[in-house]
Amino acid sequence: MREHELVIQDFLAKNPGWRKHGLRKEINAVMGYDVVGRLGFIPDAFQIDVDAQCVRLLEVDGESHTLPEKLSLMCDLWMCLDSLSWSMELTTINLFTGSVAITSDLQFTKLWHDGIENYVQSLARLRDAQSLRPIL
Repeated sequence: MREHELVIQDFLAKNPGWRKHGLRKEINAVMGYDVVGRLGFIPDAFQIDVDAQCVRLLEVDGESHTLPEKLSLMCDLWMCLDSLSWSMELTTINLFTGSVAITSDLQFTKLWHDGIENYVQSLARLRDAQSLRPIL
C-alpha cells in the first residue's frame, strides 16, 4: 500500500464518520436535490456534518500542494454550499512532514474572489524559476 493511502487509512481510523467515496451523492441526498452537479474532483476523504451545516474535505499532499485546478473546483463547491448557508473546510496533510493545515470559509472566500488566478500565476513563476536553476 502506498504511503499516501496509509495516511488516509490512518486518518479514517482516527476520525469516524469520514468516508472516501460518494461526496456528490451524499451532498445531494442531504440537500434533497442536485446541488453541485458534476464535482470534477475527488477528495481523499470527506465528512458531512448536518448539525453544523459543514462539508469537510481531506487532501493528503505529496510533493506539491493541492493543484490549482483542484482548488478551483473546490472553490466552486464552496460557492454552491455557501449560497445555501453551509460552510466547507479543507484539511490538508503533508505526506512528508505530517503537518496539517485547515482551510476554512474565510480562505475559500479569498481564493474565490482574488486568489486562484494569483495562486496559479505564482506557481507558474515558481516552476519557471526552478526550471532556470542550473543542474548540479
